[in-house]
Amino acid sequence: MNLEMHYDDWEDAVNKLMKSAETTAGDWDALLYETEAAARSSVGNWHIQQTLGLYAEAAAKLEERIGDDADEQIRFWHAASAYALALAALHHFENKNTAYAIALAKRALHHLGLGGDPFPIFETLIAQLRLHLEDAARSS
Repeated sequence: MNLEMHYDDWEDAVNKLMKSAETTAGDWDALLYETEAAARSSVGNWHIQQTLGLYAEAAAKLEERIGDDADEQIRFWHAASAYALALAALHHFENKNTAYAIALAKRALHHLGLGGDPFPIFETLIAQLRLHLEDAARSS
């Protein structure tokens, strides 16, 4: 613990934590503890408040990163669901189980809309849906 902390020491420590991708909550806790201990002799309450504020800012950046990662995972699972449902729908179209194939195709297209870039298999699925709709229109 550095009881002789000066403004430059504190500033260097803050800059190091803010720039590092490896900074942990424990690193911020250590700086806060050191800043509080040194406050009686070399830095003031302002530095403690600044450390707390910057700690909160860093935490918000981490929360945003967690949210971005979760969004990416959601997009991945929508794409995976879309692909699997499209394959199942095509299988049911081949086996003339048209009503179930259409239900699966609708689910696949719904997930596709939430999951990102389409796979080439969706061209085949849409062609099958088009054929079914054209046959249904001719039959009515």
